Amino acid sequence: MERGRGGAGRWRVIERPRSGAPRKPRTAVPLGDKLALIDIKDAGHTWAKTHTMFRLEISLSAAHDIYEKREEYKRRAAESEDLSSPRLRRSYFEQVCQGLWD
Repeated sequence: MERGRGGAGRWRVIERPRSGAPRKPRTAVPLGDKLALIDIKDAGHTWAKTHTMFRLEISLSAAHDIYEKREEYKRRAAESEDLSSPRLRRSYFEQVCQGLWD
């Protein structure tokens, strides 16, 4: 809990979200959709318009993150990576385990 200074010298309490609060589920975005978002933004649309035109329900901050990494996504597309399926996430443990089996 954090205390913030309210108007007229009064103290108000600002509560932080609890760690047990449910989180929004992660939306896996395929590379093709990331490239589509980048194309929409590069066409000169505002962030609000780009966000409403995009077909997946992602946060505005996630859209910003995708656009910031646009060079990486364009490189991956140029390397003929599959555009239709999201990239699989592998944990460090899975990498080590696979390395031991190889």
